[in-house]
Amino acid sequence: MRSFKFILIPAVLFLLPGFTQAGWFWQNPLPQGHPLMGVFFYDGLTGYAVGEYGTIIKTSNGGANWASQTSGITNTLWSVHFPLGVQAGYAVGDSGTILVTTNGGTNWTRQSSGTTEPLYSVHFPVDAQTGYAVGGPGIILKTTNGGANWVSQSSGTTYYLESVFFPVDAQTGYAVGYYGTILKTTDGGASFVEQTTEVRGRKLEVRIKATPNPFTKFATIPGQEGKRFEMYDVTGRRVGVYKGNRVGWDLGPGVYFIRALDREAGLGRIVKVR
Repeated sequence: MRSFKFILIPAVLFLLPGFTQAGWFWQNPLPQGHPLMGVFFYDGLTGYAVGEYGTIIKTSNGGANWASQTSGITNTLWSVHFPLGVQAGYAVGDSGTILVTTNGGTNWTRQSSGTTEPLYSVHFPVDAQTGYAVGGPGIILKTTNGGANWVSQSSGTTYYLESVFFPVDAQTGYAVGYYGTILKTTDGGASFVEQTTEVRGRKLEVRIKATPNPFTKFATIPGQEGKRFEMYDVTGRRVGVYKGNRVGWDLGPGVYFIRALDREAGLGRIVKVR
């Protein structure tokens, strides 16, 4: 019997203007080769994508070629946004990471976010001075000076926030996250009001089963590769946030407990050896 080996290669799909759903074309962003989490195009030619291990790649020809940029970090990046075109831009990610570039990505500089929690989305609605970043749990940050200072805003929730967007100006915006959470501000983030949704408060019953368990290098959560999980040690201290396709890779040997970020309960036990 013939055996087949499947290799998953991270890719960028590009939809040409005027095409239907059949108009997606595979673009290969190698040599970076890492999973990509966020993408932003200022126009039809210049775009950026970010992902695991601090990956930042850029195209200047509509994706025909992608070139790696040096982020200077190894944390996963989840979102990238260029408010003024191809020069001034921001990227956010795990461990409170915020990066800024003022030269189209040739150089990226880390900014102090004031948090070690993951940040999943960043948006600058008008210019490169006033912007917002959101993450977990319930974190909303705002800057009015291009990221020199990021100030925490009161979201009124402890649920993880996945995306933020201000459609017209820096006053009226929306943030969304787990459990169907939708927040709205009309005063530039001074206050956020929760919007009512049909799925609000609905819990997802997901059985956590890691494999292999025990493990030596890393474990995976079958069927939950796209979800994020948080890990705790036996003292109850949170030691990391991972995606289901690879958890615990940076931990030392020991007993840990894992929980999906979109749940309030349901810890699973996992053991790392050697």
